[in-house]
Amino acid sequence: MTGQDPIGIGVLYAGGHVIGNNGKFSFGAHLSEGDLSGCQTSAPFVGACTALADSVTAEVHLVLHDHGRPIPGKVSSQTGTFEGGCKNYIFGPDGSELVHYGLGTYECFSPQASVHKP
Repeated sequence: MTGQDPIGIGVLYAGGHVIGNNGKFSFGAHLSEGDLSGCQTSAPFVGACTALADSVTAEVHLVLHDHGRPIPGKVSSQTGTFEGGCKNYIFGPDGSELVHYGLGTYECFSPQASVHKP
């Protein structure tokens, strides 16, 4: 997505953690109306930065995104951005070629997501 955001999509970071060796974790997050501090504007979300306008009427998609093992010196980026530590690809402008984005080494993926309707 590029350019203007006519339908009000916002891709915002709300929380991130390093999971222990036992694989168990719990997390919580908070996203305030009007807050753009967690806005993700790099690929593949260029142009998708709109603040949460109304928490009562918003449809929220919660996505669990795997960044791989902690990378020394990059943990803050891995837990605080969508692309931190990732080496992924998206379709280019013409829809056929793959364009590399991210400066990491791990092919990040989103193993789980949930949709919360108003």
